[in-house]
Amino acid sequence: MVLPLFALLLPVLLAMGALVVDGGGYYTRYAQMEHLARVSADSVLTQVGIDFVSIAETKYYADCFVEDPPSRCYGTLDWRNFITGSQVDQYVLNAVEKSNGRARGEDFAVEYDPKSSLELSDITVEYPLEYNPGDGVIRARVTIESKPEIWLKNFNIHDPIRVEGIARLPLW
Repeated sequence: MVLPLFALLLPVLLAMGALVVDGGGYYTRYAQMEHLARVSADSVLTQVGIDFVSIAETKYYADCFVEDPPSRCYGTLDWRNFITGSQVDQYVLNAVEKSNGRARGEDFAVEYDPKSSLELSDITVEYPLEYNPGDGVIRARVTIESKPEIWLKNFNIHDPIRVEGIARLPLW
C-alpha cells in the first residue's frame, strides 16, 4: 500500500519542486535585472555629471585665476555657477555624447550582469529621455529584456523578463 502511493506521489512532488525552483529562479533573475537596469541608467548620468564638472572646472580656472575675478569665484563653489544652460543643452543634444551615453549604459549592463548572459541586443538605452532645452533635468532609461531559464518546458513561459530603470539628473 505504501509503495504504490509513494510511486504515485513522487512525480507530483518532483514537479512541485521543479516549479518552486523555476519560480524562485524567475523571481531572482527579475530582481537582478531590475537592479541592473537602474544602475545602468545611473552609470549613463554619472558620466554626464562628471563631464559637467570637468567643463565647469575648466571655466573656473579660466575665470577665477585672473587679477580681478568675478564674484561667483568667492564663497561656496558650485559647478552650476560655471556652466550655462546653453552649454548643458549643447552637450546633451550632441550626437556623439548621445552615442557615448548609450554605449556606457549597454557596456555597464553587459559587464555587471550577475549571470553574464546578456547581449547588447537585450539592452535598450534611451538617452537623453524626453529632453527639451532648458528643462533642468536630464533622464536616461535602460530597458533589459531576457528569456528566463526554466526547467519545466510544459508551462510554455515564452514571455521574456522585461525590466526598466530610469535615472534623472537635476541640473538647476
